[in-house]
Amino acid sequence: AQKIYAALVKLMSQGVAADTQRSAIERSIINLRLNSSWNKPIAAFLTHFAHKVQDLCELRPATDTTSYGDTWCINSLDMCLSEHPAMNSHVQSLASSRSAIKTALLKTSTPISPLTYDEYLEQIRAHALILDQASANAFRRRQAANQAQQGGGARGGGRGGGRGDAATRGDQTGRGRGG
Repeated sequence: AQKIYAALVKLMSQGVAADTQRSAIERSIINLRLNSSWNKPIAAFLTHFAHKVQDLCELRPATDTTSYGDTWCINSLDMCLSEHPAMNSHVQSLASSRSAIKTALLKTSTPISPLTYDEYLEQIRAHALILDQASANAFRRRQAANQAQQGGGARGGGRGGGRGDAATRGDQTGRGRGG
């Protein structure tokens, strides 16, 4: 069964259909942006991005081991985050830190291994989770403040059944509207 699946994957990663699908996914990654139109948590955006990259890499021909490597994925992720002020700031901070570490290690002739996409994604995800938690906490505080302004509960203080009064809806005695 595994051999059949491997052959199917190999077949699907070749040909015009695979090229077309690869191009479409690559375009969607290049055009993807974390901005005001994204209304879910930042971590969900990163998962969405990671799935798109995974789909793209799975369509890469078996003989191609260089396309969509770590550098391409990291640069694409940075572009996707460029319109989100807090995440873009974090991206810039990580880049500055990497540069400072690289410079310091070069002075000591210590070899530095390049950052992988998976390592980078985890660094970005850790910051996203912090921002998501802060956003959720701010939302809860706003919600609590709104409830406090409304009298501590549901609209109308919990009085009434929400169906109007007997004069406007009619009641069992027939003395309602028009009666």
